Amino acid sequence: MYVFQPILLNFGWRNAFKDLSSSVAHCITIAIKDFSTKILQHEQKEEFSAAGYAMSLVNNQQMRESCGAVQQEEQPKRIAKAAKLDFFDLAKSAARIQVTRCHVCVSQFCSDIVEELDTLLPLALACRDDSLEEIRANFVDACSEVAAAVLARLDEKSKDVPSKAPLQDLYAALSTAIYVFQHLTMYSNLMRETSKKPLFLVPVQQYQEFINVLQFQVTNYCVRVCATSILQDAESHHWDDYKAFYEGERCSFSIQMWHYFCAALRHDLWTILSPKKAQEILTDVLEQSLAMLSSRYCQACPSYKRTPQIR
Repeated sequence: MYVFQPILLNFGWRNAFKDLSSSVAHCITIAIKDFSTKILQHEQKEEFSAAGYAMSLVNNQQMRESCGAVQQEEQPKRIAKAAKLDFFDLAKSAARIQVTRCHVCVSQFCSDIVEELDTLLPLALACRDDSLEEIRANFVDACSEVAAAVLARLDEKSKDVPSKAPLQDLYAALSTAIYVFQHLTMYSNLMRETSKKPLFLVPVQQYQEFINVLQFQVTNYCVRVCATSILQDAESHHWDDYKAFYEGERCSFSIQMWHYFCAALRHDLWTILSPKKAQEILTDVLEQSLAMLSSRYCQACPSYKRTPQIR
């Protein structure tokens, strides 16, 4: 029985690139620095020209990588589509990376930069020969420099909260940092097969530390708001009053405002951050604010009329 065998064309394009390796590597470095600098300058110009500037966000997809097999439709679509230069080699590497996605909001300038880097990634993945190693090395170095510049910009934005920028900018900076961190991790995993040393080690570590600091900053700020503003109400906490609080028909104003604050916090976190990170922050805020509330109520000595209120 005749079995049809597909004809595979063997195109040794890498041999043609050997003489141009240094020039291509130099062009990659210049191109990455050029578009990243322009995007960052444009974002900074928009901030200076706008009154009451808030970080411009775009709805994007956040990726979480883990080892394991993955179906073709689950692979990063942008990377697979752009990898026509050496599709089978890229598909072989990407098959070991499992990617799950969820919609998050990240800063517009960061999304634009990552989009450009994703376009150049297939070329870096395809240059696995020793003669083309310079192209891959320049791509890694340029990405590390761009990641450092984005991190510095996010650090500046986070320091403007809450004096100059709204609290939502802090959520956006955290979401953007996670977005870059996971892209660097994905790049490193895809290049791990041919690299003898870990890639993006320093920027990944820097972003991890920055993410932890921002998450603590968000949680600490929300808890301080609860402690100093929301859970302070003289009329509601007048425990030795001989009159019932609103004739016993309602709870304390502070408890009601705390509920509204947590509901608004939940909405903002789930709108900007990934569900897992939003859940972590909300859990910490609820745990610490409830502990504070319990500690204060344990020290209260209500009158007979105020006892139903504290219950």
